[in-house]
Amino acid sequence: MADNKPVTNKDQAARPEAVKPIKDQRYKVLVSFSDDKDNFSVYIAGRDIYPREGYKPSEKRLEYLLGSENNFKRPVIEPID
Repeated sequence: MADNKPVTNKDQAARPEAVKPIKDQRYKVLVSFSDDKDNFSVYIAGRDIYPREGYKPSEKRLEYLLGSENNFKRPVIEPID
């Protein structure tokens, strides 16, 4: 029988392919990277929060960074609950 509980960010983080961007969500940086869509701003793993203040990434950009279809072949950010 199907479980009718709502899906939370924590549930989605356990399945990176299921993570969907949420408006104004903040993300923990898992892998250091330079964001070519944000004037090559550098984000350091374990230190920085994505996106930086003043930058609003597109939903497509967030999906790219949350998924494994990027240069790192794994999610580089995860939602902060």
